[in-house]
Amino acid sequence: MPSLPQMPDGSFVARFDRNVYRLNAVKKAAYTYGNIFHVSIEEADGFVVVSLWPSSSNTDPEEAVGRFCNEVLDQELREEI
Repeated sequence: MPSLPQMPDGSFVARFDRNVYRLNAVKKAAYTYGNIFHVSIEEADGFVVVSLWPSSSNTDPEEAVGRFCNEVLDQELREEI
């Protein structure tokens, strides 16, 4: 997965295409990672846009963002089953 740039406010932003990922899958991943990130979820232009702010400095945020994105994929696959 390509690394996501950190925004000026300290957040990382991931965009998930609504044709590929369900909103419910993104919400489940956000719940799973709620202990690592403060999360904001919005829908815009056919995408689910997720802003992630690290909640502590004990975690490598870029690595955690990658794990979050993998969790979204995992939750999407669970939605299909």
